[in-house]
Amino acid sequence: MPTARAGLAAVAVGGKIYAIGGFNNGGTRSDVAEYDPASDTWTTKAPMPAGRVDFAAGAVAGKIYAIGGFSGSVFFPGLNVVEEYDAASNTWTTKAPMPTARQNLVPG
Repeated sequence: MPTARAGLAAVAVGGKIYAIGGFNNGGTRSDVAEYDPASDTWTTKAPMPAGRVDFAAGAVAGKIYAIGGFSGSVFFPGLNVVEEYDAASNTWTTKAPMPTARQNLVPG
C-alpha cells in the first residue's frame, strides 16, 4: 500500500481491493488506493470528500459505500455520513445520512 495507515476500511469490487481513509502521523486521511492482484500494482483513486477513521465500507452492485466513522478531530460523536464510490467512474457521491451517527462499524 502506498501510504501506511490505521483505522481504514478495505473492500473488494471487480477483482480489485480498495483501501479507503484511515489515519497516520499526518492525520485523518481521505485517500483511496486500489490494489490489482493480477498485476500486483497500486493505483491512487479519487479521495473521499472528507477524511475519516473507523468507518464501515461494503460493496453492493459494484459500488462501495463508506458509512459512519469519525472525523479524527474528536472521537465522539460519530458521523452519520454515507458516501458511495463508483469505481467505474472514479467518483464519490454523498447519499442520505444515517438517522443516528455511528463509528467503529463492522459491515455484514
